Amino acid sequence: MAEKAGLSESALRSYELGNRHPKDAHIKLIAKALEVRLEAFADCRIRTSQEVIHLTFNLKENYGIVPIDGQAAVKGTGKHPEIAKAFLDWGEAHSKLESGEMSQEEYEIWKDSYSPYIRAI
Repeated sequence: MAEKAGLSESALRSYELGNRHPKDAHIKLIAKALEVRLEAFADCRIRTSQEVIHLTFNLKENYGIVPIDGQAAVKGTGKHPEIAKAFLDWGEAHSKLESGEMSQEEYEIWKDSYSPYIRAI
């Protein structure tokens, strides 16, 4: 893995153990080596249900994500069609996970490599 990313083994090991934090350039190299999207390494730092609630409120203002009346669900309004597409794709992948058509490992790989721009909107 280190060789594929162009990093030393000791550097990669230090990152894995949490002894050091990689520079942005190294994170990009690691993501490329793993063939995952850079966003897969993002830490949104949302730790409480209260933070999740306020994040959902902000999604409306910034991305046009709104609640569906009478349901604990949201939908995209067309302001950002790639987000609406992502919700649809996520729902499809999650259904496959729930039905056993996709394993948990496959689902995690799907999430880490997902881009709504890969398939037509």
